[in-house]
Amino acid sequence: MYIHQIEKPYAFALLDKRNVAFYNFSSSEVVIILSFLSISSIIEVYIAKYKDVFEFNISIQKTNNLDEKLQSLHQLSTIVSQLTKVESYHITNTQTSLDYCNQIQIKCKRNAINH
Repeated sequence: MYIHQIEKPYAFALLDKRNVAFYNFSSSEVVIILSFLSISSIIEVYIAKYKDVFEFNISIQKTNNLDEKLQSLHQLSTIVSQLTKVESYHITNTQTSLDYCNQIQIKCKRNAINH
């Protein structure tokens, strides 16, 4: 792949517990994105919005408490669903376990019609 073939996002957001940065999101999308901060296990969130695709890269704290894990994943899928207009049961993700956190990567088409 050549550099001219790489697509740049036309909107992005970066959040952690202390800092928030947005570029080119609508005010209604910003309100939804800020709800990531209500999830106590969130370390940081990066969101890139392309022409018809959203990409999420989310770091969450490791925990052995199954209830906390399920609650965090439910909250994450709800927020992603609100932002992308894709039903939460159609959202798939990749999870990578690191030493200090779990890394969740989600990529989905906006307004996708899923069967």
